[in-house]
Amino acid sequence: MIRTLGALVDAAAKADALRTDLQAGLHRIERSAAALPRRPRVYFEEWNEPLIAGIGWVSELITIAGGEDGFAEIAASPGAKGRIIAEPSEVIARAPDIVIGSWCGKRFRPEQVRARPGWEAIPAVRNGTCTRSSPATSCNRVRPRSATGCASCTRSCSAGPRRPLDRPGNAARDQPAGAPLLTRSARTGSTGAGTAPRRTHILRRRGHA
Repeated sequence: MIRTLGALVDAAAKADALRTDLQAGLHRIERSAAALPRRPRVYFEEWNEPLIAGIGWVSELITIAGGEDGFAEIAASPGAKGRIIAEPSEVIARAPDIVIGSWCGKRFRPEQVRARPGWEAIPAVRNGTCTRSSPATSCNRVRPRSATGCASCTRSCSAGPRRPLDRPGNAARDQPAGAPLLTRSARTGSTGAGTAPRRTHILRRRGHA
């Protein structure tokens, strides 16, 4: 996309430089995320009535930032209907450490999420890590500033201690004694340590490669 646009406006060199800069930014985010102690589970909510999880490139950005997409198995669906979460109790069952909201066309209301029946049991609600994606850097649309939104996800987990990521019923992922704690970071998203992301794939999809 960037190279094509650059060629159309006779600015190929500038387009290549921008692409290189964006790719380097994603590499920096990956390295930063790799230093985090664990991968928090993230629920990205694209819409609230009905509940719709994030699309594929959002899932990939969560991975690059170091998180684990709680609904990765439906993220590949290009249409919103394929990403509907019919039972809100499924979000409770998956116990996300972080909830990021980016409702298309209207402001995300964390207080509405916290007030949903039974959602007080979700670690993200209990620990104050239910937040919105900034409209300026929202990653639910493919664009160059998606990389900035990805960076804000990384900052959410590295900002400092608050409470343990105490996901019940999953002893293998319980917060170990003495490990760094998670904080709520205003106007940011999520991340954690993890495996190498699919950065080449996402750059190709967004037209940067």
